[in-house]
Amino acid sequence: AMASAAYLWAACLGCGCEPVHSMCGEGPQPHGASSRAPGRIVSLAPSVTEILFMIGAGDRVVGVTRYCTYPEQALAKAKVGGYVDPSVEAVCALRPELVIMLAEQARYLSCLDTIGVKALAVDHATPQGILDSILEIGRACGETRRAQQAVAALRSRMEAVRSRTGTGPHPRVLVTVGRTISPGGISDVFAAGKGSFHDELIALAGGINALDRPPAYPMVTAEGVMRMNPDIVIDLVPDTDARPGTEAEVTAAWRKFAGVRAVKTGRIHVIVGSHTVVTGPRFIELLEDMARIIHPEAGLP
Repeated sequence: AMASAAYLWAACLGCGCEPVHSMCGEGPQPHGASSRAPGRIVSLAPSVTEILFMIGAGDRVVGVTRYCTYPEQALAKAKVGGYVDPSVEAVCALRPELVIMLAEQARYLSCLDTIGVKALAVDHATPQGILDSILEIGRACGETRRAQQAVAALRSRMEAVRSRTGTGPHPRVLVTVGRTISPGGISDVFAAGKGSFHDELIALAGGINALDRPPAYPMVTAEGVMRMNPDIVIDLVPDTDARPGTEAEVTAAWRKFAGVRAVKTGRIHVIVGSHTVVTGPRFIELLEDMARIIHPEAGLP
C-alpha cells in the first residue's frame, strides 16, 4: 500500500471518462441515489479488503486485487488486477454498487461517479487514518456498529502497548522493509525513514527511529547502517516464499555488520507476514510484535 497507483490508472482511463462509459455500458446516473447498504462491493487495496471482512461485509465483496490474500476467503473473490494496475473493464463487469480505494486513487473518483457507481477513497497513511477509515467504511456499508466495535478493540490494544512502553528507555530502532542478500551479507537496505507509516509504529512501540530523516523509505548503504549504529534492527519480510532467504538466513546475513550495536547484543529480529507491509487493521499485530521486541521487559502478552 505504499506505492502510488496514479500513473497506471491514468493509462487505463485514458484522457477522460468516456471509455469507462462504453466499457460498462451505462450512462450517468445520480450519484448516491440509493441510501441502502451496497450489495456488491469492489475493493482496490488489500488493506480495504481486510477491513470489509473485519466488519462483516466480506460476503458482499465481489471483486478484489490479486494482492488481496487475507483473510483466506478473499482468495475466492474475482480479481480486478493489481494494486497499481487494476482493470477498469474488470471492475465494471462486476456491476459494483460501491468501489473502495485508497486516497492515492482519489483523482479517479469522478470517473466512477459519472456511471453512477458510488466510490469511496480512504486514507491508510497512518494508524489513525486506518481507524477513521474503518468507521467510514462501516457507515458506507451499513455496518456502523461492527465498525465501532472493531475500532474500540484496536484502540484498547494500542493503549495497552502505550501504557507498558511509554516510560523508561527508548532504544534506537532501525526498521527495514527490503534488502539484498548476497554471499557477502546484506546490502541495499530499504529502511523506514521519518514520516513513514513504520516510523509512527516505532514511536508507538516505545522506540526512537534510528533513521530520523526523510524520505519515507530510502535505500541505505552498508556504510549508512554502520553510521546509524542502531540498538535494535527489525527486518520485515512479507513472505519468505516469495523473497530470497528464510527467516534464519536473513538473520544470519545481518551478522555482516559486526560493529553495529544491535548485532553485538543479539538484537536482530525478523518479523514475517503480510501484515508487516499492508497498512490495514492488522497494523495492531505488527505494533504488538515491535513492542515485544523493543521492550521485552514490558511483559506484553
